Amino acid sequence: MTNAQLAGAVKRRLRKFFGRFPQVKLAQGRLEDLVAYSCDSEEPECLAIIGDTGTGKTTLIENFVQSKPRVEHPELTEVQVLYVEVPAKCSVKMLAALMLRALGSPFWNRGDEVERTDQLVTLLKGCRVRMIIIDEVNHLADRGAEKSHYHVGDWIKQLIRLSQLPVILAGTPAAAILWDTNEQLADRFREQIVLQPLSMEGNRQRELRSVLGAFLGLMNGVPCIDITEEAHAKSIAFATAGRLRDIRRLLVRAVEIAANQPSFAITRSTLAQAFLQVIWREAPDKRNPFSPKFDGLPLTKLGEPFAPRRSLRK
Repeated sequence: MTNAQLAGAVKRRLRKFFGRFPQVKLAQGRLEDLVAYSCDSEEPECLAIIGDTGTGKTTLIENFVQSKPRVEHPELTEVQVLYVEVPAKCSVKMLAALMLRALGSPFWNRGDEVERTDQLVTLLKGCRVRMIIIDEVNHLADRGAEKSHYHVGDWIKQLIRLSQLPVILAGTPAAAILWDTNEQLADRFREQIVLQPLSMEGNRQRELRSVLGAFLGLMNGVPCIDITEEAHAKSIAFATAGRLRDIRRLLVRAVEIAANQPSFAITRSTLAQAFLQVIWREAPDKRNPFSPKFDGLPLTKLGEPFAPRRSLRK
């Protein structure tokens, strides 16, 4: 196998990697519990899954949805889990249409909000749906002010009541504005699982080093520094803010860079180059975690990759 072929195989493995670390297992377990339970006349349990961009939230949900495939019956298509991803600046009417289209309705774009909601409730029962997952729900908070956020919350609350199905809301912390403005919605989403970035802080460093060990195993065949070793793991934590997506992106690019070098090996220098290419192109040496000149401070200042975003709350 040539270096290019090996690099290609390793990159595919890295891109497909799904780390089942403790907080992911917790979320998966709760989803399995909720989808297995059939409500009679009682109110269904609901759950919010919150995580910053890149923490693995959507990957977790997509893996769960894929484990519950649609079942074709002679008389109907059984949709065990209805999954929709909310686009930017989405209205309730548009969200209802997206859910109808996901269920296969030929009339998904007809009718006003009330008519689409009625059709949706009918199809949820007809398709034997057992759970509704609304991903990127923070986009529902991007549009309008408090009145519009309250209306979105009321519609979700109504959907829960009419369908008697568990509803999972997934999104970034900005989604909190929906339950902050609607107390009754907040009551239904008291249970929240927050996916935290991986960290070298305290007792969480074992988790990060375990995940890095899994990545290292996927790079079998490519000579690489031991990224689970404390100093290297700490540099990766700084370089990616512990976000799985950025760790994956960094390592994939490091493999590409190494494959184009005579030695075909991943060193700290390789990781420094990868950081500049896929995380922060303008980083000076003192802000590149793989540089000997790195100053050891988080990359959270204004203009840096992990600077806090402005809150949507008023």
